[in-house]
Amino acid sequence: MQRLNRMEQQLPKKIGEPKILIPTRYNKGAEEQLFRNPKTGKTEPYLFFTAEKVSVIVFALTEKNEVIAIDQYRHAADEIIRELPGGTPKSKNQSPETAIQEELLEETGYKVGTMELVCEGMIFEPSTIKATYNIYVARNCKKTAEPNPEANEYITAVYTIPLQDWITKELPRLKDSKSIVATTLALMHLEKPLFDRRSLPQESVE
Repeated sequence: MQRLNRMEQQLPKKIGEPKILIPTRYNKGAEEQLFRNPKTGKTEPYLFFTAEKVSVIVFALTEKNEVIAIDQYRHAADEIIRELPGGTPKSKNQSPETAIQEELLEETGYKVGTMELVCEGMIFEPSTIKATYNIYVARNCKKTAEPNPEANEYITAVYTIPLQDWITKELPRLKDSKSIVATTLALMHLEKPLFDRRSLPQESVE
């Protein structure tokens, strides 16, 4: 890949420190940062949504190879969204791995069997959101309790969906982008095909 050095001089330059507009609550905040536009020479303000802690999301499978999913009301969408379980560490000292185990148990009642990191530092939306998340795979998860979500969580249903049904039926209908990304990368990590050729329409032979 050829890189043009002269293009580097055309990048915006950060000016000063960010101004906090909304203090962090539930790991969400907002700030304003000034940048100098190299093309016009003008200083321009940019609004960013922020997070203090890295979020986590888990592609969790039961012993029967079923995907554990939830329906959860999301305020910005103002609707119930189907997604994979996840959340944020309870404190800065809590590890993402411990957070995943706690979140899965709280949101679904399932206990992690084995767990592997798939990818870290994924960016929610790089132009306006200064927040990242890590993706994990959990296998051999067992139901050990009833869901007990936090006071600010509104989970309306928990599902265990056969893996192939999740891929062919649920994945195309998902609205939550991080669950789509987590599913795709988790399947690559597990070396599972994204599509089972047997589920695809067969061409007619004349």
